[in-house]
Amino acid sequence: MGNSVVGIYSDEVVYANRLMDYLNQRNDVRMEVRIFTNEASLLAYRGTHGIGVLLVDEKFRRENLGFDGIGTIIWLVNEALTMEEGEEAIHKFQKMEDVVKSLLRILLNGRGGLAVSHGGSEGREVIGVYTPYGDAEGVASALVEEFSRTYSTLWINMECHPRMEGKGAGLTELLYFIHEGKGDFSLCLASLVERRGRVGILAPIHHFKDLLDVGQKDVRELVACLRKNADYERIILQMEFFGEYTFEALDGCDRVIVPVWKNQTGRGKMETCKKYMAMEGLDGLERRLHVVEVPIREEEGWAVRIVKGMGEERGNECKEGVETIHSGVHPGEVGRRRRGR
Repeated sequence: MGNSVVGIYSDEVVYANRLMDYLNQRNDVRMEVRIFTNEASLLAYRGTHGIGVLLVDEKFRRENLGFDGIGTIIWLVNEALTMEEGEEAIHKFQKMEDVVKSLLRILLNGRGGLAVSHGGSEGREVIGVYTPYGDAEGVASALVEEFSRTYSTLWINMECHPRMEGKGAGLTELLYFIHEGKGDFSLCLASLVERRGRVGILAPIHHFKDLLDVGQKDVRELVACLRKNADYERIILQMEFFGEYTFEALDGCDRVIVPVWKNQTGRGKMETCKKYMAMEGLDGLERRLHVVEVPIREEEGWAVRIVKGMGEERGNECKEGVETIHSGVHPGEVGRRRRGR
């Protein structure tokens, strides 16, 4: 692919530095960022180096600067402007997260030739959270909070009736991208994920039919791409809906946390789920299940005791390999709690 230098051409030094800092904080898309505050510095650098993408303040738009040899020019604008055919623009006075997402979506369309760098799959773990009765979000949020103490963690909610907050593009668009099978998965994922410290959150589906239309092949490809290309150390797949692809997704996970009600109904549902796995020849999946009995929730803040083996994630801080973590944490609180510790 092309070179991974992103240039920012602006005389608004404070804004340019903020944008550069935010780009440098992204661990999922690594790039070299350069700031140019005048024409002389830009031309001097361009004379000896390549620039894949140049973000240019709109005030320089009519100066007829020579941008030959630069992969893509993207204008940073204060308000909506009429762009000529082939031009790209980003509104600069919005959240930095949205500025970066806009940049990545433009590059995803093949306009930048920017090299996307991500780590190998070694040490990456995909963890499924599935309940045969629904409402896996409490355990998933607890795992996200726990893992994010140590690891970069991606949270994907694949429920039909999500409670997670999330607006704009997200899982629906990622599933469509997978189905089409074109483009760079890493860049697509980075353009959709909202970052909150160590945690990345993918907005849930727009409509329940977005999951009904998903096939086994698409889900198999999704899990494989996440394992290979998502630059996160822990990936949480939260599921409640049972469709044709459910076992396909769970079978692609390294382990599956299954919270069940601590009563006869919960245990009965779990036995039925295991029977279905046996019928499908998924003995290997059953061996990777970590069944967690939880009290019937009456209020937020209930505690979940994770079965032996989960404690390995916290090393010496855990006693006898058993860890108690609290669920009922809303996704919006994960980043804020992390910063407040």
